[in-house]
Amino acid sequence: TGKNQETILSIKRNYGNKAWYENFDISLGVDDKTPAAQQVIRVVGNKTRGVAGIKSIPIRIPINSPIFEYMKLYDDIANDPDRESFFNLTSLGGLYRKFCASYEIIDDNNKFLTSIQTPRLRKTFAGHLLMQLVEGVDSSEDLVGKMREALNHQEFDTTLFSYIMKTGMGNQVINAAIVALTTN
Repeated sequence: TGKNQETILSIKRNYGNKAWYENFDISLGVDDKTPAAQQVIRVVGNKTRGVAGIKSIPIRIPINSPIFEYMKLYDDIANDPDRESFFNLTSLGGLYRKFCASYEIIDDNNKFLTSIQTPRLRKTFAGHLLMQLVEGVDSSEDLVGKMREALNHQEFDTTLFSYIMKTGMGNQVINAAIVALTTN
């Protein structure tokens, strides 16, 4: 989803009187009568924003996507319909370490990872998202708007300096954006 771990871990299991997998994104005009290939559910997580408080982050998930299937499988395995949060976790650190112990992942220095740093995943997601979006925009304003919306940022400065410039591919991303926009 490209969302922060904090947001993912705060997803609720039920919305009103509906289970998460029945909470269709009605803002897109989706309901249970919409063809399955076009059905999208909407779950919501929260992100703490310093002095600004807590911000709700909507997450749209197509019913026919792998992430929906994984969430449904997890929900079936957890098998606790009374739990409030979708995930019964406050942190995934221990699970990341177990995952890395079970599946050998080698970093850029040919060393085995001992854990996974999720902030890096979001930064990489932002860089790749920009590379995808840059091909379909006609102006820098259009690109900035799409990036802000996709990452739920109010200011593009947050997107640029907190994410893109820290991906390790910041210059490549910015150069590609400049070339694409000036070519268009």
